[in-house]
Amino acid sequence: MTHAGVAVLDVLTVKGAMTQSALAGTVRVKAQTMGRTLVRLESHGHISRTCGLSDRRSHVVSITPAGSAALVEAHELEALVFSVVKVDPDILHRELLTLVRGLGGRDVSPVSTAIVAGGDGGF
Repeated sequence: MTHAGVAVLDVLTVKGAMTQSALAGTVRVKAQTMGRTLVRLESHGHISRTCGLSDRRSHVVSITPAGSAALVEAHELEALVFSVVKVDPDILHRELLTLVRGLGGRDVSPVSTAIVAGGDGGF
């Protein structure tokens, strides 16, 4: 499961079923990007999509029991990785954002540079 898939399942778990466009807005991605993520989730049985009652062109997305189970497993795996690696998830998140921005030509922190170079960056 991709990070995007986990984010979608998290939102559906917290907020309940919603249209594909509302879900894209909540996760802050373009509708086309959301569509690709939903195709993957649906093919694995993690979500279901049904036509909206008021507008047949819209699709209402719901998490399935298989999606709920996959989400629990994803969170357990994440917790296991962080317990073994001893990395503060907030610091890792900030550094990953810096790294992604750096790959786009923006500033890169010394920790990100060390990670890219194969060092541990002080972790």
